[in-house]
This record gives sequence, structure tokens and C-alpha cells, in this order.
Amino acid sequence: MKILYVATVLSHICQFHLPHLQMLKEQGHEIHVAAHDNLAVKNGLQLLYADRHIEIPFERSPHDPRNIAAYRRLRALLDKEHYDIIVCNTPVGGILTRLAALKSRKQGTRVIYITHGFHFYKGSSKKNWILYYPLEKAMARLCDIVITINNEDYQFAKKHFPGMVEHIHGVGVRENRYHPATEAEQAEMRRAEGLSKDDFVVICTGELNRNKNQATLISAAALLKNKIPNLKVLLAGNGPKEQDLRRQIEAAGLENVVKLLGYRTDLEKLIPAVDVVVSCSKREGLPLNIVEAMLCRKPVVASVNRGNSELVDHGVTGYLQQPEDVKAFAKHIFHLYKDKSLAERMGEAGCRKAQSYTAAAVKKELSSILSLIPETKDMSAIQKQLWKTEQEILDVIDKVCVENGLRYSLGYGTLLGAVRHGGFIPWDDDVDVMMPREDYERLIKIWPTAAPEGYLLETERMFDDYVNNFLKIRKDHTTYLQFESERKASHHTG
Repeated sequence: MKILYVATVLSHICQFHLPHLQMLKEQGHEIHVAAHDNLAVKNGLQLLYADRHIEIPFERSPHDPRNIAAYRRLRALLDKEHYDIIVCNTPVGGILTRLAALKSRKQGTRVIYITHGFHFYKGSSKKNWILYYPLEKAMARLCDIVITINNEDYQFAKKHFPGMVEHIHGVGVRENRYHPATEAEQAEMRRAEGLSKDDFVVICTGELNRNKNQATLISAAALLKNKIPNLKVLLAGNGPKEQDLRRQIEAAGLENVVKLLGYRTDLEKLIPAVDVVVSCSKREGLPLNIVEAMLCRKPVVASVNRGNSELVDHGVTGYLQQPEDVKAFAKHIFHLYKDKSLAERMGEAGCRKAQSYTAAAVKKELSSILSLIPETKDMSAIQKQLWKTEQEILDVIDKVCVENGLRYSLGYGTLLGAVRHGGFIPWDDDVDVMMPREDYERLIKIWPTAAPEGYLLETERMFDDYVNNFLKIRKDHTTYLQFESERKASHHTG
């Protein structure tokens, strides 16, 4: 198949999706990537496993008018290439791709949206809920599968979003890169960074921005510099807050304690040699830096948010506190400095938990999701055959109801399609029928004798593993799976 990955910036694909691209390439698929190329400021970050990169001039701000040109270029690309699957990511890239792919979906392209953390979540502002929740819910109708990377988002979307919602454990950390190191290896790593074996090293990785909140760690370092005389705090990353953080470091007299490393692509040569990994982020989907730390058997001191809280078990694999609680960060870092055996136990526990978030584990999850998509370009033919069969079933329902004086009407998407499209909605895949309760009960009773042979009526009264609270009518010798839970049920075939 020909598969397109889309993101606002190319570094997103390189940082988070290379394990996915590697898996798809090994399976023999043709891989294209569409994004704005920002790798010049990412210090050696490279795009691997892709057959082609297409420059799309996305801007991160959804209000930037230059995104209109990006949308037009992306739509022209989709019209030309006829992709089998499109996987879109990031807020701007995800929205513009789903809009640009409306025509492609009618022609059989399947669209997947991977959300790396909704902007609405437990504890977020009312403004975020008002703006982003209705938008994300509406946009979910414009793709075939929404994939979430943390459990909070998954449980919410599964309950409130239309269509198929799936879950993977993050984007996957390559365990061949991040793993524990021997004492000799750690000593060499420290030597390469100008660190001594006696230094107590704390690292925080991520873009230097307001959300990552490195300012809290710098303030905690100011409280600890006299308690931990050999304290070294490393900040890996670049970003818009760099100069503000440098001024904060200078004002606190921490020039010999806190070091800005810039953007690094070789953190696997450093993480195994540190003592504690810290994250002060205000918002995280499912942070790679914490999984990387856990795979290297390092304790984690992190802020409370849905991504960090899913990974860090307070008092077991590390500590959690509010993002702005400088004293709590300082207290827990100092606790790990004083109690080396506790730090080792937390590191061991974290490494065990992190196994579900490795690249190998996530690739299996993603492969399972992609297996739900038929390997054919002519998806429109499959959809038309589905509609033809459903029309036949509806004709039988109509005949039985008319002959027996039963009242019914079309409902939901089926009614909308009949009125607005004169048929089915282009993305609809079932028929919705509504009936008064007394007619509903009578239909169940008379169906075996009133309906022609080959049309099966099913209710929750007939099967122990039936997952719906409404009846379904199926045509014999057909197969259709609507819900995840029906994959193993015995009643999905006609």
C-alpha cells in the first residue's frame, strides 16, 4: 500500500514516528511524509524509512493565513497520489489533512488521526473545553480511526466520539537505544559530558517553552545548591524560552549548576548516566523522555498531568507533584539524593512498567489496528456493495412492516442521508431504523415467519455475548464487524 504520514513539522515525524515508519517499510509499503521541513534547527535529526518527503508549508498557529496555501498544496498532493492510508498528526496538520482528504475518502482512502494529547483534559481550562472538545469531536467524523496514546484520552474519546477509537501505549521508545548501562559505561558517558562520578546529575529534556516549564526545575535547583554541593542540572533542548531561562540561571547564581545542552539527538549516551530524570510539564500526552528514563532504570520526579501520571506511580517508580510546586520538586530530588537504595528500587520498578511502552510493543498494537483496513485501493467498490446489501435488508424490513401494520421510520445518519444525499451519507456504513416499543416487540415475535429466508434478526435475548441493547437484522452469508468487541463474537456472520 501507499501510505502518507502528515505532521505540521518534519521533526515531529522524526522524533515520534520512526519506529512506525520502520515497521511499515519492513512490511513492504511505500511511505511518503508531508510536513514543513524544520530539521535545520534540530541538530542532526534525520528522516529515515521514508521513500519521499513532500514540503507542505504548515504554520503551527491555526490562525496563520499561510495555512490556506498549505491546505491547497496538500489537497493537490492527495488528488495526485491516491494514497491507500493517510496517518495525520499534530493539531494543525491533523485538521487540515482531514479536511483536504474529504474527496480522497470517498474514493477509498482511509484516514487515521493520531492524537498526542487532546488540548481538553481533566484540569484544563473551560476555554479549552469550549474550543477544542467540539472541534475534535466534529473532526473525528472526518476520519476512519482516531488513535489515542494515553488512557485518559482513550476512555473519553471511546465514550464521546463517533466512529472507531483505538489506543496504543505512546509512540514507542526504541529499547535498543535506551537501556541500563554498566558502571564502566556510565563513567565513560559522564567523562564525555565533563561530569565526575561524584556529581549528582539531574536531567530534564524537551523544547524550552512555557508548557515544558523548565523554570520550575531551575527554581528547585536554587533551593538545592547548598544541600547538594555536587548538584548538576542538565536541560536538553532548544526553544523560545531559552534566553528567559538563561537570565533566570544567571539571576540565581546557578551558572556552575545548571547547563543548557541545546538540542540533542544522542540522549541515549547520557540518560543512563544520570541520577534522576525530571519533568515539570504542564501538559503531556504520553512523554517519551519519561519512558526513556524508566527503560534506563532511572527514578522520575514529575509534574501531575495525564501523561506523566499514567507512567509514574507515586512512591513506586518516582514522585508526582503539581507543575509549579518548586518546594515539592526540591524535596523529592533531595530525597533520592539521600537514599540511593530507594532510587535503585524505583528505577527497577519503572523499567518493568516501561516494557508496555517500547517500540516493539507499540508496533504490534499499531500493526493490529492497521490490519482492520482492507488491502485494496478500490474501497469505493466495497462501500457500494455494502450499501447495496443494506438497501436489500431495508427493503425486507419495509415489506414486513407494511404487510403487518408496523410503524417505523429512518433515523440518525440514515435519515440525514435520505434527505440530504438522496441515499447514503458517503461515510455511512449501517442503516438506522426507529420504531415504537410495541411495534418493536411485535417485529421480534413475527420475524421468523414473516421475513423471507436468509434474513436474520438478533437481539440481546438470543446471545450471551451480544453487545447491543437494540436488535440487528443481518443478511445470511455476509460478514460485517462494527465494534471492537464483536471481533470475537459468534454472531457477526449472517
